[in-house]
Amino acid sequence: MMVVNCPYCQAEAELTTGKEIYPHRKDLYDLKFWICRPCGAYTGTHKQSKEHAPKGKLADEALRKTRMRAHRMFDPLWESGYMTRNNAYAWLQEKLGWDKKPHIGFMDIEECERVIELTRPDR
Repeated sequence: MMVVNCPYCQAEAELTTGKEIYPHRKDLYDLKFWICRPCGAYTGTHKQSKEHAPKGKLADEALRKTRMRAHRMFDPLWESGYMTRNNAYAWLQEKLGWDKKPHIGFMDIEECERVIELTRPDR
């Protein structure tokens, strides 16, 4: 079985369900999540992954909220048809000056804030 460690306290995360993470959302009960019991950080998993590969690094509440804001700002670039998803990520990679393709699920707060700044409509 896959081992996922918490980036905050280094504890080994456990696999759980959406029923625990989102008890008020019955539509998410069957989804899988990795959760750190000592500090409460968590992340979702890829549905098609047999080992329940995490979608990103485990995140605390502040980081989860910042990642969601980054997605809300960035995703319309490709969801609107303004550019393809691949082109949007290539554009972001260039703007960030990264050698690797960016993935918001692996970003920290500062990196997400940069995405938010880059994709502000008034820029």
